[in-house]
Amino acid sequence: LKERRLERVVIVGHSLGGVLAYAIAARAPEIAAVVAIDGLPFMPALMDPASTAESVAPQAAQVRDMFATLDRAAFAQQTRGALAQMITAPAEVERVAREAVRSDPRVVAQAVYDVMTTDLRDEVATIAAPIWLVQAAAGAPEEMSAAYAAQIERAPRDHLVVAKTAKHFVMLDAPELIDATIDQALAEVAR
Repeated sequence: LKERRLERVVIVGHSLGGVLAYAIAARAPEIAAVVAIDGLPFMPALMDPASTAESVAPQAAQVRDMFATLDRAAFAQQTRGALAQMITAPAEVERVAREAVRSDPRVVAQAVYDVMTTDLRDEVATIAAPIWLVQAAAGAPEEMSAAYAAQIERAPRDHLVVAKTAKHFVMLDAPELIDATIDQALAEVAR
């Protein structure tokens, strides 16, 4: 960003990419807007708002260590099973799985660990840019929206967009909603 002297940048990230978007925006004032697609400042707080990076580290380490020991066949099976819970259309599950299984299981394991142990809730409060957090809400209880909103409520300009019929890969399940949300972010930046 600095090297290219970019200004009024809109950063869009999904899941881990959302976590990265918050981290970048907290450190880079040239970020003009953040769109986080089912990416949270601290994922474990959805289930337990009192959780901390330290309190979830042992569980995160177990998940990391389990993923890191999978052979390619087991990793592919685990990945397809997980994606089936995160994407509605079976054809899209297969398409994404074909790409995902090419990943190194150890890198995926570390990424899962990092998402589980990175708490950016305090940093989100320092982000001056508007934030759009898109919640994947298919099958989620209505009170889950309050837990999502709590993750960004300290940000000066926060927007929660609820994708009622979409699973985690909102951009596949509700592409029109993602397009409209990004258009809102761009329109606000253009003002």
